Amino acid sequence: CGDNTNKFITNGFRIAYVKDDTVYLVSAGSPECVQSYSVNESTDKITLVNGAEYYFARDYMFNQDTGKFILNGVGEGTYVINRDYDKLNKNKLIYTCMSANDTTCDTLYRVVEANNKGGTYQVIYNTYKSNDVKVLDKLALKYCNKGYAYLGKCNDKSTWNINKTDYKNIINNDLDSCVDKKSDKKCGYGNDLIFNGGIYSYSYLKSEKVGQSKYNYIDMIKSIGGAGIRPVIRLKADIKVIGGAGSYEDPYVISNK
Repeated sequence: CGDNTNKFITNGFRIAYVKDDTVYLVSAGSPECVQSYSVNESTDKITLVNGAEYYFARDYMFNQDTGKFILNGVGEGTYVINRDYDKLNKNKLIYTCMSANDTTCDTLYRVVEANNKGGTYQVIYNTYKSNDVKVLDKLALKYCNKGYAYLGKCNDKSTWNINKTDYKNIINNDLDSCVDKKSDKKCGYGNDLIFNGGIYSYSYLKSEKVGQSKYNYIDMIKSIGGAGIRPVIRLKADIKVIGGAGSYEDPYVISNK
């Protein structure tokens, strides 16, 4: 992930809630950070022939369904690198598909150096790894101990990444109704299980976006973004809460005796 705040470490697990006579734990922090995909930037560099005319853009997007890059923030018309390098530099137009006809491509190129003699480009390939809900939940399984997990198994019945159902069970409100409501106590503001100092994703997709706790509100972001995971573990039925209030200062105490 591009931002270290997306990976935040607070050791251990906390009891998130008790339901159906069993205890549900959630990681106190985020043990690792994931992205929906990671674009592979090659070390290969190429030099273009002067006079080549292409579209250039400030940024790009990647379509996971088609496997293609899409230029975003394209300049006005096409440019020639050695003739228009000052305009390209001023407007920060550094990405190109090396085409004067299309703004989508299988392989993207980034300008790493340009002057009136030409330019050097770094090759960006469209290899990526998908991190949808299934991947988030699969990562959470790494933190399960079947000796304590529900029915003595580590599977989708006992372990997953925090999701909208967990959110509702913790604060008694729906994730959908809380999107973009900043500093709203009804949506978990002030709840140190929901807003605990880092950014993490919920295992919940809507319109190709994922719910994300971000400082003091719930955001919906395109799945290109990276964020922490938070494993949730349902414990065996014979493990009971025997003390504590569930707060950070006075956590629940559990026992299997």
